Amino acid sequence: MSNRTQIILLLLVAFLVRIFAVLPFSIHHPDEIFQYLEPAHRLTFGYGTIPWEYRYGMRSWLVPLLATPLMALGYFIAPSTVLYAKLPILLSIASGLSITWSAWTIGRRMGPIHGLIAGFVAATWFEQIYFSLHLLTETLATGCLLPAAALLTGRDVSHRKWLWAGFLLGLAFILRFQYAPAIMLLLLISSAPNIRRCWLPILAGGLAALILSTVVDLAMGQVPFSWIVENFRQNLILNRSANYGVDSPVAYLALIWQYWGWAAAPLFLLILPAIEKNRAIFWVAILNLALHMSIGHKEYRFIFLTVTILIILAAIGSAELAVRFSARFNVRASYMIPTLLLLWLGSSTSLAVAEPMQSRWTAFGPGMQLAREYGATPGSCGLALHHLRFWQTGGYSYLHQDIPTYLTGWSDADQMNRQDFLNAAAGFNGIIAPQGSITASLGYRRAECAGFETDANAANARLCLYVRPGGCNQRAAEHWTVQNVLLRHDQ
Repeated sequence: MSNRTQIILLLLVAFLVRIFAVLPFSIHHPDEIFQYLEPAHRLTFGYGTIPWEYRYGMRSWLVPLLATPLMALGYFIAPSTVLYAKLPILLSIASGLSITWSAWTIGRRMGPIHGLIAGFVAATWFEQIYFSLHLLTETLATGCLLPAAALLTGRDVSHRKWLWAGFLLGLAFILRFQYAPAIMLLLLISSAPNIRRCWLPILAGGLAALILSTVVDLAMGQVPFSWIVENFRQNLILNRSANYGVDSPVAYLALIWQYWGWAAAPLFLLILPAIEKNRAIFWVAILNLALHMSIGHKEYRFIFLTVTILIILAAIGSAELAVRFSARFNVRASYMIPTLLLLWLGSSTSLAVAEPMQSRWTAFGPGMQLAREYGATPGSCGLALHHLRFWQTGGYSYLHQDIPTYLTGWSDADQMNRQDFLNAAAGFNGIIAPQGSITASLGYRRAECAGFETDANAANARLCLYVRPGGCNQRAAEHWTVQNVLLRHDQ
């Protein structure tokens, strides 16, 4: 099989498994909706919720602007479906394909088997598939940084490759400026010996990306890169990120162990044979992990770059051990390929269907599904989210109707007694709430339910859509609109 045929097949496999997996409704983190998809929905259709990050101007508009034409195209092709909301995920899927190409390219430098195994693992590993389904800057930035690493760490790097690497690294910085130390370390390790020849094309490529960001900022009425300054002010100086949880420095190690489960120890050991010839990306992974360990607020997605590099190195390491084994026992190395592929595929599948991953594939899908059903119902004029978080139904990105939405019984910080609810009920003829929390005495009937977990706070909690006949008096519930509640709580 030629190199070209091999990488085409790997990319095809990566694409097909991601397209298949994108079908269920799910949310990994509210940011994918309210930082990227919801702003794109506002640009495309003219309405959507505005979270505090956009009110304070601490987000770049680059991702929403990239998502907007895809959203418009999806609506044009199939206006009665959710294709408009799914098509922007092609951005993340493209990053997954980029990571697959990068793994294959980096692996092939140690041998053809190394490239095949690394590319296959990047294409089919459960975390790589999962994060490719969610529009998050960690995924997009990793999809830029790794091909840049593949270009920079090759032999006889040309000016053209340096230029492209600079552009990709600049783009990675714009998408996830927290990766800046990792970017600088990659440049230092990979390009220091050629600094006199490479600095100009790398700088030119990086400046092209920064100019693109500047144009985006100016077009959206922002001072260029002011969103980075505001992000630092809000999260580091004012420490707002601490409001969303603070964990110990070792929390990331516990998370990796949790998601990799029984495979964690073998995977860490498999990394070892691959480090010597891939020092640049290994130390990038370690630095990125150390940096995020020092920050109080932790989320698994923040270290996606690290996890991706480690799993690629483990794949390369497994191939290296197979080659050494075949040389020692006089066995053709190619005979080891089917076994390696099956072991990696079996490991990925077993972890994908085990907790905590099993429930993540459809996490918060019930609320999104019910919101979509209500939005497509004739006569819908107001929707209350009762005892739910404001993001749990996917916002207007999935409701897709320019009607008021309300937060009722959202939290103890926003008190709402039974009488308040009865007074506000004239403003909405639909309610999404945990099963059993709305009684028939309130005048609503249960129309449909989704989800299966009994815990109302669970990712797949059993939620129901309750409806009543008649219209809506928007003034009756104006105090409880999602936007007003978020404004009151500076969210």
